[in-house]
Amino acid sequence: MDDTLWAKLQPQLSAFGLLTFTGLMTRACVDYLRLPEENAPWAMRYDSETAQKVIDQILKEGNFGRKVEKYGERLFNDPYSSNRVTSFIKVLGSACREHWPPCEKHAVLMPAVPFVLLGRYLIQRQRGERPRLNLKKKYQQAGHDQKLYKELKPFVAERGN
Repeated sequence: MDDTLWAKLQPQLSAFGLLTFTGLMTRACVDYLRLPEENAPWAMRYDSETAQKVIDQILKEGNFGRKVEKYGERLFNDPYSSNRVTSFIKVLGSACREHWPPCEKHAVLMPAVPFVLLGRYLIQRQRGERPRLNLKKKYQQAGHDQKLYKELKPFVAERGN
């Protein structure tokens, strides 16, 4: 891709919130897959270390954690939440609506559902159906992921790039 094609593609990528991600992935291709720098000079302005973090994240968790199957892994890792606490609330609310559809129609039930989920987890844990869930460790690990998501700005329209 030359600079002319990149100039045409850049506004579209920016509008869809994929400009930073595309730049970092292209930088990773230069760094690790031997894409010649002259074929993507625009990608060289993206940080090589951040490109490495993106590759590590993809290899570790797939598509921004959506394919993570480990129990409780997504609690603090929602890429569309501004921080770990809002991620926890959003994922917990989603789980409540998914497992108990009446909560969608009767919002008054929502405050009780987290306690029901916790009770269900404890029973399943005691039966050996669920692994031990260390929320403190999950919270700490999610901090790294949240920083990367903010750097990537996935699916957020970018201005001025």
